[in-house]
Amino acid sequence: MVVGSAHKETGVALVNGVPSTLDEARLPVTDRGFLFGHAVFETILVLSGRVIGWNDHMARLARGCERVRIRMPDARMLREHVRSAVALNAKNSGALARKVSVRLLLTGGNSTALAVPRNENGELTSANIVIVCKDAPTMPTKLRTKGLALASFAEARSMQLVDVKSTNYLWNMLALEHARAKGADDAIFVTPEGELSECTTANFVWVNANRRVCAMPHKERCLPGTTLQALSRALRKHEHMVNDAALSLNRLDDATACFVLSSVRGLVPVSAIDSHAFDVKKGAELVEYLNGLLDEELELSAQEA
Repeated sequence: MVVGSAHKETGVALVNGVPSTLDEARLPVTDRGFLFGHAVFETILVLSGRVIGWNDHMARLARGCERVRIRMPDARMLREHVRSAVALNAKNSGALARKVSVRLLLTGGNSTALAVPRNENGELTSANIVIVCKDAPTMPTKLRTKGLALASFAEARSMQLVDVKSTNYLWNMLALEHARAKGADDAIFVTPEGELSECTTANFVWVNANRRVCAMPHKERCLPGTTLQALSRALRKHEHMVNDAALSLNRLDDATACFVLSSVRGLVPVSAIDSHAFDVKKGAELVEYLNGLLDEELELSAQEA
């Protein structure tokens, strides 16, 4: 069972370009992300000083900004902010860690009114830019051999916004609390149709009896993960693909193996969904193969921080 902790976090923050420690970073209480959840974000992996999947992250961030009416800053400026945060974090830590996590948040600016703020020309006002940078823990090898236990949780998020990476994670938080209370590692959302969509902070893929990798179509069903996109590209290069197919909770036997994947964790096997167990040892070779393909594809997308 995974237990949360309240230890003091280390790392650095940049708020509109101003650096500080995580504890000292400040936004006004009129910030729309704070007041209304009017904010989008990306969690970006920096591996050995190289940013992974920058273009994919920026494309999704721009789509999210358009959907929720946030003015998208210039991507080159965001890149400079990320570069500064990574350098400052390395300086404070004494060295550049192999894995660094960068959370890039854009909020709708400052306004206590619910209406989206615009200037006299009808243009969206500037976003607040928040970057949280910290060393990322290395994924324990035993996690890939033991796997993650998932607990099912009813989907109740807004389907119109479920494919936007917004900061509204209240239902995800409650889902994770439910899972941990049951002794599981994470929760997996179940649609009203009884289909498995995604975990609280990761995509979900499964393998059918024909050894085809499958995932739920993301359009208004789940978040289009950048790591899932990378896996899809990698499989296509080897004349395979990620098939658009959802796994039903009452037909778990249709899956020979299941995985969760995210930018920081990579691809990790699932050991159980509720009381249904999967043979992680049997699928160990497939895990290594898929992670190998994924690592190769992510390396191709790497850019210097």
